[in-house]
Amino acid sequence: MKIQTKTVILLFLMISTLLFLTSTGVLETSGQNPEPVIYITFLTPQTNPERMQWADLIEQEIAKIGINVSYEELAWWSDIAPRTWDYPYIYYDYIPTYNEGGFDVLFIGWPWELDWDPTGWYETSSRPPHGENYYQYFNTTYNELYNNYKNEFNYTIRTPYAHQMQAILHEDLPAIGILYSGALYGFRNSLSGIDDILLYNVEHRTEAWDDSDDHKINIGIPFNLQGFHTFQADNYIDLTWMRPVYGGLFQRGQTHHKWEPVIAKNYTITPMAYHGEINITVFLDPNAKFSDGNYVLPEDVMYTYELHMDTFVASNYREPITDWLGTTGNMHIKNNVPGGQINFIVENTTQYPLSFLRFGIIDKSEVEPLVLTQGYSVFGDSPGTGNAGWSLVKSCGPFKVYDGGTPSDGYDYVSSIVNLVPNAFWNNNTVSGGQQPFLTNLNITFIGNPSTAFAELLLGNIDIMDYAYDLDPVIFEGHADIAGVVTKTPVHQELSINMKHPILGTGELTPLGTAEAAKKIRQAISHAIPRQTIIDDILNGTAFPGIISVPDCVIEFNDALQPYSYDISLALHLMEQAGYIHVISEYNEFSIILIVVFGVVSIYSIRRIKK
Repeated sequence: MKIQTKTVILLFLMISTLLFLTSTGVLETSGQNPEPVIYITFLTPQTNPERMQWADLIEQEIAKIGINVSYEELAWWSDIAPRTWDYPYIYYDYIPTYNEGGFDVLFIGWPWELDWDPTGWYETSSRPPHGENYYQYFNTTYNELYNNYKNEFNYTIRTPYAHQMQAILHEDLPAIGILYSGALYGFRNSLSGIDDILLYNVEHRTEAWDDSDDHKINIGIPFNLQGFHTFQADNYIDLTWMRPVYGGLFQRGQTHHKWEPVIAKNYTITPMAYHGEINITVFLDPNAKFSDGNYVLPEDVMYTYELHMDTFVASNYREPITDWLGTTGNMHIKNNVPGGQINFIVENTTQYPLSFLRFGIIDKSEVEPLVLTQGYSVFGDSPGTGNAGWSLVKSCGPFKVYDGGTPSDGYDYVSSIVNLVPNAFWNNNTVSGGQQPFLTNLNITFIGNPSTAFAELLLGNIDIMDYAYDLDPVIFEGHADIAGVVTKTPVHQELSINMKHPILGTGELTPLGTAEAAKKIRQAISHAIPRQTIIDDILNGTAFPGIISVPDCVIEFNDALQPYSYDISLALHLMEQAGYIHVISEYNEFSIILIVVFGVVSIYSIRRIKK
């Protein structure tokens, strides 16, 4: 029996097409979208061109399951706020649909810290104007878990509450996660010990860093330095060099990212019986020293926080620290000796309390006399210059600013270069276990042009290329000595859902008239989002599939949760479960048409077989 070549090709294409259509959701309804059964409006900020692209893509995809975006408003934040978190509540006592002055679906992204802080987002009491729950989400079980979570500071007890809350958000979808933003670094392959998530969040532990080639690391930065010392930490570039210099009571640990003692040795946290205040007692490490050998004392910690709260110092952290402590009277020294104690009464905190004890500590014995004799002008002196000299950058961290030559050898404000060397007294700290930093030098170098920075990386003149150069990952391909590394960031992109929408939220106008039907619709939308396509085609691979409105790199993330798969067939079945029977029927009719058409082709092909 002989089969003609054309017939073999035809049969192969027929079978391959059928398999493709049934195994993917992309083409199975292509060009044959069902008649819309739901009409909604997308509210999309026009501040992000990439976000507008994936909004258009999602609009095309949800049309395949009978949801029509009748209008998409590309708006500025000033137009979005009155429809969402700043809704005026003039005509309604809730945020209504878009056509009534509110919103249906909002595309938006939110940044988080590495500590998950859900306060104000999804608990019922935080609906606007009392919080950020513009979703108008209501779930009594979630509320109960949240109350337990916010009042517990033991990670072992607290984490299961976080996991249960996140599982509820994953099921209910008041916010549909689209993606988690990534950041692209360039690293030389000789580097080790770098926790890239901590680096992105400028909580890096440089005592663990090394370069097997020369034990030196030079970081290329795309922006100029701004701050002279810890009270002028103006941006993440400043914190890149300040974090290794200023030891805090607590810092995040490598890999696990939870708070661990650094200048502190131990602590206690005790909730107080009134006003929700917290009593934190910190015991200092008796071996902690500054880079000149002076011990770090409780008075140094207290004075540092007093300066942050002083309006004349104009610290960038004045507002959060003042909001946290209330007044300087909420700090009390128990015994001002090495290893002594300091007590904090925390008046207002939503994050994990130890996060507010991470600020770098200065030496009171040097700085206070300067302020008393020279005034606040010393805070305007560049390191190594003026009356301040090196006092405001004296280190109790693993590195110090180099002070062995001219001031610009250590800190060059004009060229934006910082030269750090190991703090010889760091190895006395209990936390370092007697281990000096592996590096002999850690430098920060300003290189404004991305192409120049990449060339310097190839030559080995810099070892880390900052993520803000915003390069295409393909540029790193084919180079043996360097690699492009996309790190996870605590930033997510989502579809915010108005849970008062009569179809998407309450479900009262669905065929079944139930909240459960509305949830099925939200789940169907999530299954219609081609997350990997967005990441690959729009973001060049520099992101990760979104799971919920909580980035998966934050502490206490529920790793058991998985992204909603892209599956149009499953999305259609969910629409059917929501009461929209004819949507799935139209899809099935289209499938039958395909089978009949291919069946006719098959019969014709078989008849062409020659014996």
